[in-house]
Amino acid sequence: MKIFVLGILVHPTSKPTGFQGNGLFFRQLADEGAKLGIAIFVFSPIHVYWKQKVLEGYLYDLANNKWRWRKIPFPKVVYDRYFNLGKGWRAALYCRRNFGKKGVSIFNPVVADKFKIHCQLNKDQEIALHIPETYLFKGVESEQRQLLNLWDKAYLKPVLGTKGEGIIRISHNGKNGKIYIEEARKSRGNWASGRKAIIFLQSLTKNKKYIIQKAIEPLRWNDKIFDLRVLVQRGGEGNWQITGMAARQASNGITCNLHTGASAISLDSLWDDKVITITQEEIEKLSLKIAQRLTAHYPSLGELGLDFLVDQDNKLWFLEANARPGRIIFQKIGDEEKRLMAVRRPLEYAKYLASQKKSQVK
Repeated sequence: MKIFVLGILVHPTSKPTGFQGNGLFFRQLADEGAKLGIAIFVFSPIHVYWKQKVLEGYLYDLANNKWRWRKIPFPKVVYDRYFNLGKGWRAALYCRRNFGKKGVSIFNPVVADKFKIHCQLNKDQEIALHIPETYLFKGVESEQRQLLNLWDKAYLKPVLGTKGEGIIRISHNGKNGKIYIEEARKSRGNWASGRKAIIFLQSLTKNKKYIIQKAIEPLRWNDKIFDLRVLVQRGGEGNWQITGMAARQASNGITCNLHTGASAISLDSLWDDKVITITQEEIEKLSLKIAQRLTAHYPSLGELGLDFLVDQDNKLWFLEANARPGRIIFQKIGDEEKRLMAVRRPLEYAKYLASQKKSQVK
């Protein structure tokens, strides 16, 4: 079998000891890739040599279960798993803009701006029915301060935030005018009023752009809130497919992110207990429509983790899209078939992109 090399673009600080939390996933890609004739090569943008058209990075040695430093020619396809800014972000941006000019397909761009995503999806009338009321929030010191008083409960979310970081929930006490302010990664909130509330929120939101979103009153299971995570991916024919879905139940916090202590639950448990009446078909239909809509703006998307909430009336609400989704949720609910599929589909999509390059040459 002819070996096809798939490059994986990562942050310069990523090392084989863990690759910023992706070590297990990359080894799984290497294991599954071997069955498909794909070798996995992990590199950072600062080790791309444009004149020579070569990369330096880590090639997985299956025989010895080790990552080995190697130099290779430009691969046909690159899977973008570069996570954050910091060191090397300009080089990463240069890669995204210029690999195509060198005949390299790169897929899975950063789709981080929550407000841009909101605006794009809100143009679709069907999707808009499932999006909570949302505004761009430029800070409590701006003329937009009145947005804090629009609803009894609201969420402030960093426009470029991930993994639940920086999320704030504000709740109003109508009797005394106080605001209860809760942070995603803290177990207790703070009551504040008037100027003190403004100063406290300023300290939490300074130097960042936020959106403010009406809080949806969610359904609860065993007296705890939960949300739904749907993984949609493009496969061997280039089309969007539902890989799997599961629920995430909050511990005691304000978000259901696994990184902030939430637990994973099979959706079958919620259907069996008649907690939700929304069907799998309804969830899948909306998920695919969202993925297709976002593809119109980001054509090189390869996968998305879509988060939904179910309200007290069993209505489905879309919360956000993540272009760097994890797979551990399927492992946590014991669904080995879905976990394996979540690993294989990026590999199959990479082969599809490579085959498209061949057909263009012909």
